[in-house]
Amino acid sequence: FLVFSVALWMVRVKPGESKSKKTSGVINDIVAGVAYARHHPGLGPLMLTMLVTSTIGRPLSALFPGFAGAVFDRGAEGLAILTAVLGAGALVGGIFLARRSGIAGLTKVFLFNMAAIGGCLVVFGALDNFHLGVVVVAAMGACMLINSAASQTLIQHSVDEDMRGRTSSM
Repeated sequence: FLVFSVALWMVRVKPGESKSKKTSGVINDIVAGVAYARHHPGLGPLMLTMLVTSTIGRPLSALFPGFAGAVFDRGAEGLAILTAVLGAGALVGGIFLARRSGIAGLTKVFLFNMAAIGGCLVVFGALDNFHLGVVVVAAMGACMLINSAASQTLIQHSVDEDMRGRTSSM
């Protein structure tokens, strides 16, 4: 938390940039955010695809103990390896996104990774070879991180400034 706290402390807001305005309450703000997202031409489909990939793809790691023990016959060591390579794949995905400049083409990246998550799930579920499973899990980690970060970036760049927090929280 120390690094994050220092980084947050170093953030400087330009004078006049803060637009704090009175709200009519949390519930009304939530309703306004949902209504805005529902009527925004790009947010609905983007949030729907995020819901699908989050519901189907993200719980994969909860199945790792079963796969490590029953499918791959690797026990706790196999579970540790699967978990580690999921994180390593996410790190590679983060580096990939960090090297991109701008948001041009990010929608295609998002859609490709959404399809790749589905492909990885199907392949991983069909495998009984641990080493191939490790490779697929690493790819899955990269795709899940790219998908998540790309969707958040697209949302933040496509909404009105005063609705950014409300839509990001959804």
